[in-house]
Amino acid sequence: MTSYLIYGRRLCENDAEWQNVLAEAHARRTRPRCLCTAAGLEMYVAHIDRTFVVKRMPRTGWLHAASCPSFEPAPELSGVTSADDAPISEDPDTGLTSVKLDFAMSEGASRDVTQGLPREPDAAQTGSPKMSLRSLLLYLWERSEVTRWHPGFLNRRSWGTVRGLILGAARSTIVSGRRLS
Repeated sequence: MTSYLIYGRRLCENDAEWQNVLAEAHARRTRPRCLCTAAGLEMYVAHIDRTFVVKRMPRTGWLHAASCPSFEPAPELSGVTSADDAPISEDPDTGLTSVKLDFAMSEGASRDVTQGLPREPDAAQTGSPKMSLRSLLLYLWERSEVTRWHPGFLNRRSWGTVRGLILGAARSTIVSGRRLS
């Protein structure tokens, strides 16, 4: 089990005072350190659904030990190059992640569609990079940690469980100012 250094104390998620210490760290904006490596890595505390959770700082997953729950391979090594970090921004204070999409979230034609044949976009129209539908699905799959083995999955990883985990990831994802869920 991963341990963290908070206020000079070494704590784990199963400690009795875990939530109280995290609540204080969140209020004071204190950054816990993940002790999966010798030097330790700075983390942050997010308040999600009435509980406090320690989360890794954005784009630091590859710095954690491979056995750490916060570990994530570097984007260039993971094979998920279509889910570029540019359209993703994470707010360490709230634990919410905003994503920009290159597709509409509703059916029907959008208001700004021009009549006629499709044309190549101008350089001025391309703007900032955005996620495709495939990239969004890969992002939710990784964010929900469905791809990681948990002991609770033994004989229980049904589609209902997978759906619940992906919906949980969608609750912490913001698209166009609204929660994805």
